[in-house]
Amino acid sequence: KLAENQPEIVAVREELQRGGFLPQPQKKAAQARPSQPPAQPLRFSSPQGFAIVVGRNARQNEIVTFKIANAADLWLHVRNVPGSHVVIRSGGQPVNEETLQMAAQLAAYYSSVRGEKAVAVSVTERRFVTRVPNGHTGQVYIRNEETVTVPAELPEL
Repeated sequence: KLAENQPEIVAVREELQRGGFLPQPQKKAAQARPSQPPAQPLRFSSPQGFAIVVGRNARQNEIVTFKIANAADLWLHVRNVPGSHVVIRSGGQPVNEETLQMAAQLAAYYSSVRGEKAVAVSVTERRFVTRVPNGHTGQVYIRNEETVTVPAELPEL
């Protein structure tokens, strides 16, 4: 993932330390700095007026999918590659093509295939997304998905 600001860099470093990929820091009382609040998922507003929430790391993906999203909200993720969990907070209301396209492009842009011309993005209701038993934070199984193909570029906001 690409971190764009200091809280996101801190969140990625903490995630790597928890996963055992970086050594745990040695805290010294004299050098203790006040900790910054954890980076929050990105929030956008669709042309239709729905909130679109984008997780930027495993912990944020978990929050977006299982704490912020309701069962009837739409959930998106790029197929078969690491990337952001994206939720359209639709509450089961119909979502127009422009909103779906915007959310799919955000999912593609905030993934490991950023910049590709055509990326397959899975779309399903959040109710069809479940955690992988004994899996890593943010790992999920999905069912009943449809696929949309979009460029992995930031949509016009």
